[in-house]
Amino acid sequence: MKTTINKKNPGRILGYLMAVAMVLFANVFAFSQSSAPYCESFDSGAPGWTNNGWDNQDYSTGTTGTGPSDDITGGGFYMYYETSGAPAPVIDITSDSIDISALATPALSFYNHMFGSDIGILNVFVNGALEWTMSGDQGNQWNWTQVDLSSYAGSNVSIMFEATYGNGVLGDIAIDQVCVDEYLVINGCTDPTALNYDASANTDDGSCSYCNGTFVNLNMGDAWGDGSNGGTWTLTGNNTGVVYGPFSFTTGQFLTEVLCLDDDCYDIVVGGGTWDGELFWSITDINGDTLALAGVNAGPNASAGGGAGTFLGALGINTICLVYGCMDSLALNFDSLATGDDGNCAYLCDPYVAYSSVVSVPSCNGAFDASVSAGVNNSFGNDFWLWDNGATTSTVTGLAAGTYSCTITDSVNLCTSVTTVTVNPTPVITLVGTTFDAVPGLDNGGVTLAVSGGTPCYNGTAMTLAGTPNTTTQWASNAFDIVATSDLQITSIDQPTMAGFGTGNVWYRLGSGLGYEDDPNGWMLAGSAALLANFTGEQSNIPVSINMTAGETICIYVEGIGVNCV
Repeated sequence: MKTTINKKNPGRILGYLMAVAMVLFANVFAFSQSSAPYCESFDSGAPGWTNNGWDNQDYSTGTTGTGPSDDITGGGFYMYYETSGAPAPVIDITSDSIDISALATPALSFYNHMFGSDIGILNVFVNGALEWTMSGDQGNQWNWTQVDLSSYAGSNVSIMFEATYGNGVLGDIAIDQVCVDEYLVINGCTDPTALNYDASANTDDGSCSYCNGTFVNLNMGDAWGDGSNGGTWTLTGNNTGVVYGPFSFTTGQFLTEVLCLDDDCYDIVVGGGTWDGELFWSITDINGDTLALAGVNAGPNASAGGGAGTFLGALGINTICLVYGCMDSLALNFDSLATGDDGNCAYLCDPYVAYSSVVSVPSCNGAFDASVSAGVNNSFGNDFWLWDNGATTSTVTGLAAGTYSCTITDSVNLCTSVTTVTVNPTPVITLVGTTFDAVPGLDNGGVTLAVSGGTPCYNGTAMTLAGTPNTTTQWASNAFDIVATSDLQITSIDQPTMAGFGTGNVWYRLGSGLGYEDDPNGWMLAGSAALLANFTGEQSNIPVSINMTAGETICIYVEGIGVNCV
């Protein structure tokens, strides 16, 4: 076809060209523009995008140690930057224009995967302006990101993802699920220095909490690389009682937990799984420097870390930790690493315990003829006795009443034990009387006394009345004088013979009773006791309390009430 141009009317020609251009621009614009909400999964390639170097993939990137193994949803496709071979130093992919005028709070969201030691940089440009950037290894997982587009509200935007080479094959970068939609508010702590920092949060809710102690890294690992196999790591504060853990991981070789530890000593327990021999660990500060520990399984200056085991008081955060154990070098379980004694030292002759007993008591009050004995349990036959009176035998004689101490020593093993024994004094005096009943008109009766005790031991005789008038009254037939040859106390009288049941009373008066047998005046009651009829010669005891001085004479009268005679 031949086209004729009117050279005489250039204005008409320009108008024609402008009309053609407007039609062409309208057709192109209608074809290359999308409207929000918008989402691209790349499962059907990258329609509506201009791609310069990105690959479309539905499986792993092919290089171990970098790239994802699948897309974010599983079984789909994603776009990625392949850094093996001879990659371009910079690649990009740009969306067609997207109308976001229908969105009140527009935002761009997408998933990125940046795993590998050679990861470079991923940039996001909106209409040519840099709005987001990330570099370096971000872990072997898909990370969701949201970019605020409020400054572009009511307009059209074009999104470009740019990836740069990180100087190595372990630098594959991937993107997936790119969406433009309303801004998603995620509440949480947005302060990276807080303990509960939430990387996914975009709106701070005031929940941030901070470390008032010391940050440390608990670095845990499994040598085989198949997880900890049930093994765990647990830290417990000795004073605070705060427990951190138990920590474990099911896959991979490493796990690091960032802990905020209060000033305290910490017990560390590692293990409990099926392959504890594969476990290893270390504790480092925020600069990566290994902290020192001291514990049962490590020396005081050993580095923090090792394998499975129990490390007691092992880690001190601004605190000197005591390692408890037996600190006595003579003990069987002496612990040279202990810095605090636990009171559980064990010795060769434990238990080495002395014992003692009374062999015989003094024959009378004040006598020096008692004896005691001492021995020891768990003896090896090397024992040496030392009594507090200087005796060096196991049995000591010639003792008075009192308390005695004996130290027994094993002369070979140097173990010692002390025992004490008390010898109680015998009663001050015992008076045993035997009476002979009076027979009217024939016999006045009488009494025979056996006296023991006294201070010193009594060695005198009892004087009995004789030649008293014949009488059947009990006053005369049961009265007798006693002359003390030394200071003494009469504590009881044994009555051996009675003809019936009744009560026995013991009366006494100062001086001789001769001539006062029938006179009730001047007599004092010394004691009473219930008496039983007795034809066998067994004695009934009547307790009394009568004090006498040397040379003093008293008269004792035994009265029976309710019996025929005594």
